[in-house]
Amino acid sequence: MKDPVVLETCCRAKSCVIQVMDAAPMSNRMYSVFPRRNMRLRNVSHAHGALYPQVDFSSFRYVSAMIRKLKEVDAEAYKVVLAEQQSAWLARMLELLQDIEAHKTLLWIKRAPIAGIDLDVTKNMVDVLFRHVDRVLTIPVAAPKDHGNRLTGFRKETGWMARDVHVGIAMAVSVELQAYQQQKRPA
Repeated sequence: MKDPVVLETCCRAKSCVIQVMDAAPMSNRMYSVFPRRNMRLRNVSHAHGALYPQVDFSSFRYVSAMIRKLKEVDAEAYKVVLAEQQSAWLARMLELLQDIEAHKTLLWIKRAPIAGIDLDVTKNMVDVLFRHVDRVLTIPVAAPKDHGNRLTGFRKETGWMARDVHVGIAMAVSVELQAYQQQKRPA
């Protein structure tokens, strides 16, 4: 978010596509993650430990494993963690969008709910960002019926990033960028 080369590149571009990413792998007041390996848990705050005194946080290397365990141990307490994740995500996304001076398209790959996995970025959160971008491109993605056709390494536990999903996303972004280029051409 604060990489000056990335921000400068975005600002110099005619159009910038910013993908909506999950909120969980982002440092917040409950826990921190490593900057370049943001799925890895760095440490937890005292407040987080106090919320879950029965959990040994030293046993977690990855945020996703910790989140699954927190929901299992105390779903009500997890609502506090989720609210903090969402608040931190929204604040950082607003800051990022304000820093980018180019035409901005927000790309939201909105997956269908999957049993046992919360969607930590909601429509209400994306709606807040709407007035800070030029366009929101929402691409709904259904949960796959066949998990065997997914790309290796992507969401192994859910299998929702199949090849056809990637093709659909690429085509939608291409159409969006071509439409933007058409608008900018002089008549």
